[in-house]
Amino acid sequence: MDTKRFLCALAAALVLAAGAEGGEEYPTFGICTGENVRLRQAPDTSTDSNITGRLNDLDRFVIVGETAVDGAVWYEIEHPDKKGTAWVFGKYVDTYKGDDLGTPAFAMHVRVAQSFGLTPARARVIFGAPKEKKEEKFWFEPGAMNRLRVILTYPTHRAEYVDGTLHRVDVTGGTMPFGEVRIGDPETKLHELLGAPNGEDEDGQFWELDPATFLYFKVKGGRVASMSFVHYLDA
Repeated sequence: MDTKRFLCALAAALVLAAGAEGGEEYPTFGICTGENVRLRQAPDTSTDSNITGRLNDLDRFVIVGETAVDGAVWYEIEHPDKKGTAWVFGKYVDTYKGDDLGTPAFAMHVRVAQSFGLTPARARVIFGAPKEKKEEKFWFEPGAMNRLRVILTYPTHRAEYVDGTLHRVDVTGGTMPFGEVRIGDPETKLHELLGAPNGEDEDGQFWELDPATFLYFKVKGGRVASMSFVHYLDA
């Protein structure tokens, strides 16, 4: 699989690196490279009784760990449409190995995806049916392609997915975190955890996780009043 295809599939959020190797840092992002790939309750192919689902080519997920069975790598992933985790044979998985792997910024990116769902299906596992769902196709000129935007609205947040991958979350209430940060936390906690902001605009103080990914926090009375995660579209 080439880099261009991987970036398109993950809506420019991830970078392709081939092969399953040891020494990964988890959690991280992964993508399926096969069709009708079995998900199992345990890393074992000796029986079909423990099949819990299936993945298809370019399906995205969060990997939480790995193990070796008879010399072969298996990945433990967040189940795409059920609670809990499942195991997938490493032959059918590409994992993220970008330059920012292991950095606080990348860890925050993954934590937000885990908290709110990397995909719409995973969001439904976490939060149930949304109050409102909106789908729209749009033409993305830089990539010369049609793309699909899905917006899920819940009582405490709004999540936007492009081509099946999380691109924006706006949180205005509740206790769901951005990493360690929650609504109502003191402004000083932001600076202790994230350092000085990169700047401030009408959306609030912002921190750049990478050139296309940002966190925004609005502060009122010295406390966090709203939070936004935004991964901007790229060609």
